[in-house]
Amino acid sequence: MRLDHESYYTSYARLLLSFGLAFRPRQRLLVEIPAEAAALAERIEEEARRTGASSVVGMRTDDLRDAAQLLEDPATFRQMAAQRKQALEAALEGDAVSLAFLSPVPALDRILRQEQKATFFRYKNELRNVVRRAIRSRNIHWCYAYCPNSSWAQTLFPGRPSDEALSLLWDQTLEFCFLKQEDPLDAWLSYYDGLYRKTRWLNSLGLKEIRFYNGAGTDLTVGVNSRCIWEGGLDCSRYDGTYFQCNLPSFEICTTTDRRRAEGHVAASKPLFVNGGMIQGLSLDFRNGKAVNAHAEAGEPLLSELLARDEGSAFLGEVAFVEQDTPIARSGLVFLNTLLDENAACHLALGSGFPGNIRGIDPTDAAQLRENGVNQSCQHVDFMFGTEDLCADGRCENGDVVPLFRNGKFV
Repeated sequence: MRLDHESYYTSYARLLLSFGLAFRPRQRLLVEIPAEAAALAERIEEEARRTGASSVVGMRTDDLRDAAQLLEDPATFRQMAAQRKQALEAALEGDAVSLAFLSPVPALDRILRQEQKATFFRYKNELRNVVRRAIRSRNIHWCYAYCPNSSWAQTLFPGRPSDEALSLLWDQTLEFCFLKQEDPLDAWLSYYDGLYRKTRWLNSLGLKEIRFYNGAGTDLTVGVNSRCIWEGGLDCSRYDGTYFQCNLPSFEICTTTDRRRAEGHVAASKPLFVNGGMIQGLSLDFRNGKAVNAHAEAGEPLLSELLARDEGSAFLGEVAFVEQDTPIARSGLVFLNTLLDENAACHLALGSGFPGNIRGIDPTDAAQLRENGVNQSCQHVDFMFGTEDLCADGRCENGDVVPLFRNGKFV
């Protein structure tokens, strides 16, 4: 029996607006959503207007259409990309909030050659950077969510009819976002109560480095600033003090790393789907913060390209704890979507760090960020290394060593 996922669109829309964005009357809502999800988009826009939105800017995305444009006429594609970037910048002016849906299209890997994929995903990353700049300069509220599409669903559930595969992926969506619960908002707040306790504990330790190790060969020590802020659950706006959820779903506790301090070896535990391609069997060796040796069983050219993107691409920007019993981990699936896969296992990110995650510095001051080891890059690429036997010990500023993680869970 197929699930009627459309009956959950209203509750999904309300959760995203109230919990994800802390949306207020008289704000402008920007919604970036796949054209295939037009019915969900309409429900979100209706709810925003009902809540008192000053305006709603709906941008329908279609990666297959854009890829076809790139293949047919690269010059027209570049013109389209520039126009879309300008439209995004205009939509984010004033009192605006951003809701963006991440919905991978694995078919792009078959359609585009490597150099075309590089062009295509450079364009996608430039659009994300427009939002990142608005976040950093004006502290806008934002939320990254996801919605299934047919291409993605059939990749995850091969051999199933298209509509059945799509329903199966929507069923996972409802589970992960607690939309099947009687009160999804209450379910999230209850879950985050436990996450907050762990976050407060990490923030109380004054950690300066963390050693991760497991039976898969990972033995990596990652440096963090002793004044770093560990965050899990809701984000607090530095602008107005309100709380919102910038990723939905989210089960992680994370902070920014010190780009100058990473030593050892790390082996990824899940494939990495990035820029339309797959990297499998990823492993990295770090010296003085930089990835100096990189290997992949498949997708090594793509890995080399990622590490060479700019000066900060081979350095770490994030470290995150995720316990092995999250709903996403329990599903046993690899979703080819960072928003989901990063919430199934502990992960690290190559590229930009989090400017707002160190106490006592100006997150807009590039000199202060460099001085405090916050990595700066045009990209932020998460890869998962958590396993059921992963352990972690923290070294505090006073020299104490504290057990943090044992066998995939907090102590």
